[in-house]
Amino acid sequence: MDDGSHIIYVNGSYRGDDEIGRLIADFYQPDANKIHYRELSEGVRHFKEERGGREDMGEAVQKFAEKYAKKYAQEYAQEREASAVRNLMENMTITLEQALNAMGIQGEDRIAIERQLQKQ
Repeated sequence: MDDGSHIIYVNGSYRGDDEIGRLIADFYQPDANKIHYRELSEGVRHFKEERGGREDMGEAVQKFAEKYAKKYAQEYAQEREASAVRNLMENMTITLEQALNAMGIQGEDRIAIERQLQKQ
């Protein structure tokens, strides 16, 4: 990656009795006291048991939920618009471009709807 970090893919079901196996098991362990690696154990304890950590995690989850909801709402709106464009094209026997123009759809929304209709 451009920032010097690397992506490593591992089999999450691996449970070998080696460093990787213990690390994977740690990621599935909800009890900080049963985690093999101290650094990970401390992080889990902070975010699950300490007030500041729980607040940080709560904020992170809230931001994620808001971002997800916004994305879902946009996708839903695009699907509805695409459906309306398709109905207009079929009922009025007009082209995609004519339907988009008739509905006043421009810019990125226009491109997104064109892609949506190509999927279907």
